[in-house]
Amino acid sequence: IEPETKIIAVVKANAYGHGLVEVARTAWAAGAEMLGVGTVDEGIALRQAKIRAPILVMGYAEPSDYHNVVEYMLQPTVFNKEEIIELGKVAAASHSPVRVHLKIDTGMHRLGINPDEIVAFVECIKKEPYLLLEAGCSHFAEVENHAYSVEQIKTLQAALFGMQRAD
Repeated sequence: IEPETKIIAVVKANAYGHGLVEVARTAWAAGAEMLGVGTVDEGIALRQAKIRAPILVMGYAEPSDYHNVVEYMLQPTVFNKEEIIELGKVAAASHSPVRVHLKIDTGMHRLGINPDEIVAFVECIKKEPYLLLEAGCSHFAEVENHAYSVEQIKTLQAALFGMQRAD
């Protein structure tokens, strides 16, 4: 891979059974730029283990967990306007900026915004002064299906380009 390529080490689900904290520490020490977890609780566990790496919460964060997102400096994945507005309120009340990742549905059809809605969502995030749009992301549905994956990559690239233009 290119030297400027950045790696997010995904350690969700107890690092797929290998030990959340142990694998996170090893990945961070080896040069990973960020750690990916599935839940806010996993992110909290890493912070309580004194891991200071940026932590992306790839799964859905419940509104009741937004105070923990702020307190533990986690980066949630967002994909609906209501959660963006509510998270913005919690961040503003704490005077703590929160970096967010916008989930784009490129074909998994589980979570994420329609790529055609990218501009509206970027605008929604920009209206929240304590939310910072860090990146866009997606979830590939059928990695064994090369043609489908290529289409998902093209969809994601177009959405990310639209996100850059809107930001």
